[in-house]
Parts: sequence; structure tokens; C-alpha cells
Amino acid sequence: MKQNLLFLSFYFSLIAMNGQATLDFRISQMFDFNTNSFVEMEKEEYRYNELEQQPIEIIKYNSIDGHWITYYKEGMTYNEEGRISKRVTHTWNESDNNWKNETLITYHYNGSQLQEKNEFYWDNNWVQMSSRIYTYNEYELMEAENLFQFVGDEQRNIAKKTYAYNALLNLIEVTVYNQYPESIFDERTIYERDSETEIITKITSQEYVDQQWVDVNIIDVNFDTNKNLKSLMINNLSEDAGILGNARVTNIFDNDKLHENYYTPFEFTDELVNMEIDDNPFVNKITDQVISLNVGFWIDFIKIHYQYSDDILLGVEPNLNLTEFRIYPNPTNDVLTIKSSNSLIANLNLYDLNGRLVIQKPLQGLETMLNVEPLANGIYLLEIATPNGKMTKRISKQ
Repeated sequence: MKQNLLFLSFYFSLIAMNGQATLDFRISQMFDFNTNSFVEMEKEEYRYNELEQQPIEIIKYNSIDGHWITYYKEGMTYNEEGRISKRVTHTWNESDNNWKNETLITYHYNGSQLQEKNEFYWDNNWVQMSSRIYTYNEYELMEAENLFQFVGDEQRNIAKKTYAYNALLNLIEVTVYNQYPESIFDERTIYERDSETEIITKITSQEYVDQQWVDVNIIDVNFDTNKNLKSLMINNLSEDAGILGNARVTNIFDNDKLHENYYTPFEFTDELVNMEIDDNPFVNKITDQVISLNVGFWIDFIKIHYQYSDDILLGVEPNLNLTEFRIYPNPTNDVLTIKSSNSLIANLNLYDLNGRLVIQKPLQGLETMLNVEPLANGIYLLEIATPNGKMTKRISKQ
């Protein structure tokens, strides 16, 4: 254990020399009602450039028969000012065992302001399908977004999105005016804010039907005392919502770490940036996300775990695959779940930072739980032993 602690100090020195840590990947699990358990669904892996630590590649995998199978890849390039200038998506073509071009998005700026975004699809060459033109108000805030669609040589102005702000220049309303005859209705989103803190408390989505605005979706937004986006309570009012009518999204944070100290793809990826409904909803490092459905009672349906480069403090032996293991929630205040998708867990050892063994649990299985509630709050090192080797992970007890 003494050697492990020496390695720990060496590891932190490397982080200090190399700059911030990175979000390396996230793994999604879905609840299987047939087996009454969670199964691996998707992994999203992030790769960064060496100098600016910007994400340059996102790779997605599906879990099939216990193996990660790649199916999607996205590459990003940046201009001299470090702003994203191009994104290209690919899907894996099994017939010729190669990547196939799908979409291309180009970004054009005037100084720091995004002026135009063009979208193309691949048909033996890049064919433009849409263009978005952005304008700004006197405060240099987004005022409008015009969407043009290309049909052959014809360019159609199909929608206009306008943005409204309060006296403190915080966003309070986004309205979409559909201008093409085939469009069904206009839409708008209203952001209600706390009168003192200006933090968003409710998001209401509406559709313009029969000459009046009708609520279709209401989201109650909750922040914790650190101003982290703690949870979203979603009430879908549409008739076809089904079991997705009431949902809850819960974020779990490591309150000992700041989000700003990590390089992440949040600001570069449309899917992830949608989580950032406010200027900075993540003050602390997000570690897990749980999506729950109300089916007469609340049931956790999807779990997402975020894995960072500094989460594995003492390394992983070569014969072990890091993505085999799920350890959550971390931080925890009571029970810690340890799950392996492949390697049998033979033994668990939990050490404090003085090298003292505080919990030992022998077993033979793919999943177990540790009750850490009696332990003092602080940082611990969890050593997982399998027939293929050992790995050690930092655990926070709160």
C-alpha cells in the first residue's frame, strides 16, 4: 500500500504538470423490465487535442452481447481563435467495414459572434441542406436565428427564432415562427427566473394552436446550494406522451471538485449543451445522471455515469478493461454499488489515505454493494481484485 500512496502523489504531480483533467467517457444503462436489472446501453468516448484540450473526436458504442460495438463517430476542427469551425459525423458501415460520411456542419464567425451555420449531407459529395443566419441586438446578445432549407436549387426561409431578455439581460423567452406553408404551428419556450438570484426555476414549452398559446411541456428546475443543476421535473402535457408524460432527471456531483477544472465536450456537443439550460449549471464536477419515470410510482429508467481522467488514481493493470466497471454513486453517503460486465470480482479492499484497511469483502460475482455509512466522511481508495488483475479507484464518502 505504501507503493500505491507514492504512486498517488506522483499521479497528482503529473496532473499538475499537464493541466486540467478531462471527461474521458460516459456510459448509459437502461432498466430491463424482463430481468429487473440495468443493462449497458451506450458508451460515448471523448478524445482531445494535445495543446488546447479541446475535444476533437466523439465515438459512440452500442452494447451488444456484453461487447462495445462502435457505430458513430464525430470529428471537430477549430479556427485560430479556438472556436469550432467544422463538425463531421460518420456511421460505421458493416458491409464494407469502413466509416461512412453522414453530415457536415460549418461555422462562420464575425469576431467572437457566430454569424452562420451551414449543414450538409453526403451523397457522393457534400450537398447543402440548410443554413442558419444569426443576428444580435445592441447588447451583443442573440436576437434572431433564420433557418433556410435547400430543396434542389431553391432556398426556402422556413423558420425564424427570436430571443427575448429581461432587464438584467438574462434569457426569458425563445419563439419559433414557422414561415413555410407546410408548417403546423409556432412554438415558444418561456424561462421563469428567481427574482433575487436570476436562476431559472421553470421552463414552459408552448404551441400556438387555434390562435392561442397552449402549454405542452412544463419543467420545474431545481438547483442545489452550490448552484448546481440538481434536478428537472418534466411534465409532458401532450396526449401522446404515454409513460414519458412525467419524468425526472437527477444530477449527482462531486462537491469537492469544480467543473471549471475539467475539460469537457459540453460546450461543443449539441446533445450535451442542451443540458446547460443556464449560463453555468455545473459548478461542481458532474459524476452521474439518473432519468426516472413515473408509472404510478417513480422508477429509475436510465443511468449515465461520467468517467474522468483523474477518477482512477492508481491505475488499471493491463489485463483489465476500465470500461468493464461501474462504481456508483460516487460521492456516496451510504451504499456503494460495484458492478463488472465481464471480470468476476474476487475481493474488495477499501483503504483510507493513511493506508489503513477499513473494509474487506471477499466474493465471487459480477456485482456487489459496500455499506460505507459507518465510515467518517473523506476520501478512500477502493481496490478491486479480479482473476485478470487489480484496479484502484478514488471514492468520496460524504
